[in-house]
Amino acid sequence: MLSAARRLFIPAAIFNWSVAGGLLFLSDLTGPLLQLDPSGGSNLALRDMCMALVAAFGIAYWRIAFDPLRFRPYIELGIVGKALVVLVIYGHWLTGHIGW
Repeated sequence: MLSAARRLFIPAAIFNWSVAGGLLFLSDLTGPLLQLDPSGGSNLALRDMCMALVAAFGIAYWRIAFDPLRFRPYIELGIVGKALVVLVIYGHWLTGHIGW
Protein backbone atom coordinates (compact mmCIF):
# COMPACT_ATOMS: atom_id res chain seq x y z
CA MET A 1 0.00 0.00 0.00
CA LEU A 2 2.84 2.38 0.78
CA SER A 3 4.42 2.15 -2.68
CA ALA A 4 1.03 2.65 -4.35
CA ALA A 5 0.41 5.72 -2.21
CA ARG A 6 3.82 7.09 -3.12
CA ARG A 7 3.27 6.52 -6.84
CA LEU A 8 -0.06 8.34 -6.66
CA PHE A 9 0.48 11.14 -4.18
CA ILE A 10 4.07 12.28 -4.87
CA PRO A 11 3.19 13.29 -8.47
CA ALA A 12 -0.06 14.85 -7.18
CA ALA A 13 1.90 16.95 -4.69
CA ILE A 14 4.43 18.03 -7.30
CA PHE A 15 1.66 18.88 -9.77
CA ASN A 16 -0.16 21.01 -7.18
CA TRP A 17 3.04 22.85 -6.28
CA SER A 18 3.82 23.40 -9.96
CA VAL A 19 0.40 24.90 -10.64
CA ALA A 20 0.44 27.06 -7.53
CA GLY A 21 4.02 28.23 -8.09
CA GLY A 22 3.41 28.92 -11.75
CA LEU A 23 0.36 31.06 -11.13
CA LEU A 24 1.77 32.79 -8.06
CA PHE A 25 5.29 33.55 -9.26
CA LEU A 26 5.10 33.37 -13.06
CA SER A 27 1.68 34.93 -13.66
CA ASP A 28 3.03 37.15 -16.46
CA LEU A 29 3.94 33.99 -18.41
CA THR A 30 1.19 31.56 -17.37
CA GLY A 31 -1.74 33.99 -17.41
CA PRO A 32 -1.78 34.55 -21.19
CA LEU A 33 -1.16 30.84 -21.87
CA LEU A 34 -4.26 29.98 -19.84
CA GLN A 35 -6.18 32.94 -21.29
CA LEU A 36 -6.74 34.43 -17.85
CA ASP A 37 -7.97 38.00 -17.67
CA PRO A 38 -5.58 40.38 -15.95
CA SER A 39 -6.44 40.63 -12.27
CA GLY A 40 -6.03 43.51 -9.91
CA GLY A 41 -6.92 44.43 -6.37
CA SER A 42 -9.20 41.97 -4.59
CA ASN A 43 -9.28 39.64 -7.63
CA LEU A 44 -5.52 39.28 -7.40
CA ALA A 45 -5.74 38.54 -3.68
CA LEU A 46 -8.43 35.91 -4.30
CA ARG A 47 -6.28 34.25 -6.97
CA ASP A 48 -3.32 34.18 -4.60
CA MET A 49 -5.41 32.70 -1.79
CA CYS A 50 -6.69 29.97 -4.12
CA MET A 51 -3.16 29.12 -5.21
CA ALA A 52 -2.01 29.04 -1.58
CA LEU A 53 -4.78 26.51 -0.92
CA VAL A 54 -3.65 24.45 -3.92
CA ALA A 55 -0.12 24.49 -2.48
CA ALA A 56 -1.51 23.38 0.90
CA PHE A 57 -3.19 20.42 -0.81
CA GLY A 58 0.26 19.60 -2.20
CA ILE A 59 1.61 19.45 1.34
CA ALA A 60 -1.24 17.14 2.35
CA TYR A 61 -0.59 14.87 -0.64
CA TRP A 62 3.12 14.73 0.21
CA ARG A 63 2.31 13.67 3.77
CA ILE A 64 -0.14 11.01 2.54
CA ALA A 65 2.55 9.61 0.23
CA PHE A 66 4.80 8.73 3.16
CA ASP A 67 2.20 7.75 5.79
CA PRO A 68 -1.17 6.97 4.17
CA LEU A 69 -2.69 5.44 7.30
CA ARG A 70 -1.93 8.36 9.58
CA PHE A 71 -3.05 10.98 7.05
CA ARG A 72 -6.04 9.06 5.70
CA PRO A 73 -8.48 11.92 6.52
CA TYR A 74 -6.55 14.12 4.08
CA ILE A 75 -7.50 11.73 1.28
CA GLU A 76 -11.20 12.36 1.93
CA LEU A 77 -10.55 16.09 2.16
CA GLY A 78 -8.75 15.97 -1.20
CA ILE A 79 -11.64 14.11 -2.84
CA VAL A 80 -14.21 16.56 -1.49
CA GLY A 81 -12.08 19.58 -2.37
CA LYS A 82 -11.45 18.49 -5.96
CA ALA A 83 -15.11 17.53 -6.44
CA LEU A 84 -16.23 20.95 -5.22
CA VAL A 85 -13.88 22.67 -7.65
CA VAL A 86 -15.37 20.68 -10.52
CA LEU A 87 -18.91 21.53 -9.39
CA VAL A 88 -18.15 25.24 -9.08
CA ILE A 89 -16.50 25.44 -12.51
CA TYR A 90 -19.26 23.38 -14.12
CA GLY A 91 -21.88 25.63 -12.49
CA HIS A 92 -20.23 28.74 -13.91
CA TRP A 93 -20.04 27.09 -17.33
CA LEU A 94 -23.73 26.15 -17.20
CA THR A 95 -24.75 29.69 -16.32
CA GLY A 96 -22.61 31.15 -19.12
CA HIS A 97 -20.10 32.99 -16.93
CA ILE A 98 -17.18 31.16 -18.56
CA GLY A 99 -16.66 29.44 -21.89
CA TRP A 100 -15.62 25.89 -22.52
